[in-house]
Amino acid sequence: MSLRWTEEELEAYRSKQSVPKPSPSGEGGTKGRKRSVPMAPTEDEEQMALFTWANHMAMTGRLPELARLFHVPNGGSRGPAEAGRFKAMGVKPGVPDVFLDVPRGGFHGLRIEMKRRNEGKVSKDQTDWINYYNANGYRAVVCYGWDEARMEIEDYLRGGGEDG
Repeated sequence: MSLRWTEEELEAYRSKQSVPKPSPSGEGGTKGRKRSVPMAPTEDEEQMALFTWANHMAMTGRLPELARLFHVPNGGSRGPAEAGRFKAMGVKPGVPDVFLDVPRGGFHGLRIEMKRRNEGKVSKDQTDWINYYNANGYRAVVCYGWDEARMEIEDYLRGGGEDG
């Protein structure tokens, strides 16, 4: 059983991604108009791509453990009333985005803080949580993009990781 998508599966997935295409220079543009430049997917889009892959791998039985992968909706933009309500419900700043509560390689589970490729910044609160988890028997990492997170998960499930 292969842990990775085949090249055909990856290419099929990537072809479905909507990324703005650059306009060829000099074709019908107006002076001063900005060219459309491909942008990196947002953090939300990266995370949705990760869960698309994970759901596929769990449903096909190739990595059934990924049925235990979930997102903790701790971050995001909220209005003051909703933010206050969430805080009263126990939301904590900096908690990692993705949890995989499957023991492997001497770890209790895996925690992933997702960031946008090439652009994401890790906050002090996020660093504190990552350090806490790593000091207490979990594997906790920051991943820049869904593909980096996929590789981290595959390595973790094979028993790898820092201590594995």
